Amino acid sequence: MEPHDGPCDWLLLDLAPGAAAGGLGVYTGTIRDRDGGLGAFLAQEMLLRQLSPQEVEQFAAMVEMRQRRESCA
Repeated sequence: MEPHDGPCDWLLLDLAPGAAAGGLGVYTGTIRDRDGGLGAFLAQEMLLRQLSPQEVEQFAAMVEMRQRRESCA
C-alpha cells in the first residue's frame, strides 16, 4: 500500500469465517489496495447468542427507523 493513496481509492475487505462453537466465533480477513497490496490483517472474535422474540422486534424497529431517516435525507 503506497503512502500517497488517498481516501478516494477503493479498498478490498476480504473476510472469512473461522470457527463457531459454544457461543463464540471468529472471523479473519485482510484489507488490500487496488493492486492487491496488504494494508492490514484482521481477526475478530464475537459472542453469539440467540435473541428473544422481544429483542428481535426491538432490533427490527430500530432498523426501520434508521431506514426512514436515511430515505428522508
